[in-house]
Amino acid sequence: MIVHSYSKMVNGEQKTLHAVHFSHPYFPTAGMAGAPACQPWYVLTDAQYQELLRDDPNPTHMAGRYLATFYMIQLPGNCGTVVSHHTALNRQQGYGYEKWMSDAFRELKEDLAKRCKYTIMICTVVETNSYSVSNMKKSKYEVVKRFVNKRTRNTILVGIKDIP
Repeated sequence: MIVHSYSKMVNGEQKTLHAVHFSHPYFPTAGMAGAPACQPWYVLTDAQYQELLRDDPNPTHMAGRYLATFYMIQLPGNCGTVVSHHTALNRQQGYGYEKWMSDAFRELKEDLAKRCKYTIMICTVVETNSYSVSNMKKSKYEVVKRFVNKRTRNTILVGIKDIP
């Protein structure tokens, strides 16, 4: 299990999110701190993380016990670029998603990319998904391309951001 924790001060109180990744011997690594490319990162609150540590930490036990998931893979052919994709909130269990978590979640992904020494991060969003477009802007991605996906007919925005 690979864990990357990110903390921030919220109204004078330190809050922490944990990105947890389960290594699997059957999948090749892809440069994200040794994490396999085809497996998600699970984002947990501090309480969820402590609960995971008490139980047997294994991906089959994660069903519904996380705040969000995301994938990050190195762009094939370019070791300085990471692609962030399939970011999704878990709304199954009704975990109290607070505003600070949204900000910290975006910052956690950037912090993880920085830790892995990536130079830029790329993401795509469907233009009609106002929530995703808003998060893309809050994360300071520069929209570099807008196109219509021939397969889905969705208008897609491609964003890129520097990782300091």
